[in-house]
Amino acid sequence: MQFILVYYKSYNSVLQVKPLGVIWGKFEQYSSRNTIMFDDIRRNFLMNPGNGLKIRPFRQAHLNRDKDRELLKLAKYLKDIVHEEDFNSLDHKHWEKYRPRKKDKHTVKKESGDLGDNRDNSNAS
Repeated sequence: MQFILVYYKSYNSVLQVKPLGVIWGKFEQYSSRNTIMFDDIRRNFLMNPGNGLKIRPFRQAHLNRDKDRELLKLAKYLKDIVHEEDFNSLDHKHWEKYRPRKKDKHTVKKESGDLGDNRDNSNAS
């Protein structure tokens, strides 16, 4: 992803940030509801703070390769949130503590003999 330079008064500095709006503007299937950006530098999320997920940096790969589990934890989180309608409702700052919601108690049970298709068979003979 391309960085852009933005002046932030609170930092009194020009910072490089990653604007997800560029992707959202080019690809209509993506939006803030279904996009998460991973990075080990929090300031890269300044333009899209609700869509940023900070991960630990991978340092000294030659020494820590067998010990690093960050991407495995991240994969579990992504599997847990895959059915969320809107990622904006999640607090990615605490992603490692996320627990999936229990399934809705109001799910419709299938009738016996229902083969699972939704076709109208009322006129079938």
